[in-house]
Amino acid sequence: MQPSHEEIVEVNFRRRETEGGWFRTLDRFGLAAAPVWFDWLEWVLVLGAFEYFAGKNGAWLARLISAISIPILWFYFNGFFFRIYFRGWFRIRSANTERIVSIFVSGILASGCWYAAQAIAKTIAANTK
Repeated sequence: MQPSHEEIVEVNFRRRETEGGWFRTLDRFGLAAAPVWFDWLEWVLVLGAFEYFAGKNGAWLARLISAISIPILWFYFNGFFFRIYFRGWFRIRSANTERIVSIFVSGILASGCWYAAQAIAKTIAANTK
């Protein structure tokens, strides 16, 4: 079962688990992550196609769709990663500091995915013949 997009996901680095428990965790992660991952890849390919059409023949509609899609993708990645609460950081005992570090890491992940999606889309558009 996949978590809803509104649900907080907790990642606890101090969690102790048996080997079987870690296998179950990895299985659940794989089952939940694969559909999301391939949806993202599909989005990047579509964005690359619009970038290609916009660059190839200057299609204003393709430029408009690309220009609208990029900010929407930014909001999506922020919403996706900021719902993850990272806990159990090394040497962090304060709940407030832990939350600030979690927000910072979520921001880095969201920004990294957003920049990567744009870079891949532009690379696809530039190398499509």
